[in-house]
Amino acid sequence: MANSYWMPSLALGGGDRRAIEILKRAQKKHLDVSVVSSDDGIKAYKSHLSARYHSTGKGAIGAYPYGLMVSYVLRIFSAIGKIFSLPTDFDVLYTTTDFLPDVVPSLVYKIAFPRVTWIQVIHHVIPNPGMRRGKFGVNIVSFATQRLSFEIIKRHSDRVMLTNSGLRRNLIRIGFSPRKLTVSGSGVDVPYFRSIIPADTSYDAVYLGHIRPSKALPLLLEIWKKVHESLPEATLAIIGSGSRPEALRTLAADIKRAGLSDVVFPLGYVEDSLAFRIVKAAKVFLNPSLEEGWSLSSCEAIACGTPVLSWSLPVYQELYGNTIITVPTGNTHEFAKRVIQLLRDPILRRYYADALYQGMLSIASWEKIAQTEFDMPS
Repeated sequence: MANSYWMPSLALGGGDRRAIEILKRAQKKHLDVSVVSSDDGIKAYKSHLSARYHSTGKGAIGAYPYGLMVSYVLRIFSAIGKIFSLPTDFDVLYTTTDFLPDVVPSLVYKIAFPRVTWIQVIHHVIPNPGMRRGKFGVNIVSFATQRLSFEIIKRHSDRVMLTNSGLRRNLIRIGFSPRKLTVSGSGVDVPYFRSIIPADTSYDAVYLGHIRPSKALPLLLEIWKKVHESLPEATLAIIGSGSRPEALRTLAADIKRAGLSDVVFPLGYVEDSLAFRIVKAAKVFLNPSLEEGWSLSSCEAIACGTPVLSWSLPVYQELYGNTIITVPTGNTHEFAKRVIQLLRDPILRRYYADALYQGMLSIASWEKIAQTEFDMPS
């Protein structure tokens, strides 16, 4: 079940990319995979995964005049209608996110066909509304709908897969049974990223990810303005798109307002094959996100051998140790200082690139994660 896909392009978030990698490995073990998603989700998934597809209709938020919530409600009902035309003999129902358009139809299928094993993936716990960036009303709805999803998952799913131990502790605190929770993590295809050839056009720094409040791109621009004062020729590429086309226009306006139009380049959605070449050619990868369950993009940048600089979120210490360079959350002056240091010092960058490879050795393979999640033989 991947019914929460909401991008207007073929862009894939970390959760979708994680699901695709795991499902590919499941197919290698002769599992027959069917994917339920929106029209847009199917287009994005099809470019990476050969499977049977069942559409729930329109997907991108722009397809609906009243935005995300209307899109979600309509897709919930559309998916429920689709449930009863699906095969009834699935052994596993694999739900890729804890968003309601995935969870509610999964609940209906589980009730209709109780023999199926419902495996639910949870990536992170949304903080209290007052602690998040973005519109307060949207934050309240996001928080409340996730808690509703959690109640459904607690009562009706069979197994819950998590990306880190901190997330497991948080879920136990809000009432999940420890026996239901498994930390399977996320992986990275190191040989693939090591084989990537750097792009001919390079930027000093790069960001790769969604454009939304929790990713804190205004902080990134604040940081780069400080970098620009010391290194006026240094360039930053921002790769990614938002749920609405105007997200890029808003970002471009913010860049212009900051006086950085000559050195900060919003590239929008870029195909993976080129995006990772850009990441590999960069001197440093910047991740200003304030909420992460894993940060697959950071993991992939590490696999490319590009030093990663982020805020000191607890999840990074657990998963990456000293492999990621971190600074106190919100301290843009210190963040900019570390960026400048890395851009000026090729020896330091080489040191971190070598350390990155050693750090990759502790990251689980997708094969191992698929074995954990689907109880497959090795």
